[in-house]
Amino acid sequence: MDKKILVLTVALLLAVTVVAGCTGNGVPDEDTGVPGNGEEEEREDDVTTEVSSIDAEWIGYEGGEFEGGVRVRARNMDTEDYDWRVESADPDEHHIVIWNSDENAVYITQPGEEDWTKAIGTLAEQFGKEAFKGMVTTSESWAKNFGEGMHDVHHGDESLEIEVDLNPTLGDDLFVPPEDAEVEEPAMGI
Repeated sequence: MDKKILVLTVALLLAVTVVAGCTGNGVPDEDTGVPGNGEEEEREDDVTTEVSSIDAEWIGYEGGEFEGGVRVRARNMDTEDYDWRVESADPDEHHIVIWNSDENAVYITQPGEEDWTKAIGTLAEQFGKEAFKGMVTTSESWAKNFGEGMHDVHHGDESLEIEVDLNPTLGDDLFVPPEDAEVEEPAMGI
């Protein structure tokens, strides 16, 4: 195996493991999987909200590298596999994880770094997509239950505010690194 490939693979595994560990795999507390344990504000109507895309900001979330909050954006949520982007809302600890379903790839950048790491195949599925998808599905669930706007939620031991923009138009550029970014990629789809 080429030494550079091995180094990139190990670096990607470390980055994903550290970030997933610091964020509790993307959800404030894994005891439920259902938003709020019934303690958040209730909607006045019984209409299920249709969600095809979301832009949700978790304000006051205190999870690992996302101490300054987190922003979750996803599109094509009315399809089987959709694109999403999870990023720190703190500019000093800016960290981004992107799942691009067309490429079946995860892109990751670490705080303070301009370079991106791209993973495909099993590595991307197990360590990238699954490690952060919890934040996306939790945001989607909150969006369906509460609709657009600002909401107070209680989830496990966490209490936070979420601000949800329902069904915004999200461009392709959100789900790939910037055009001029340097992207390192292991040459194999582990």
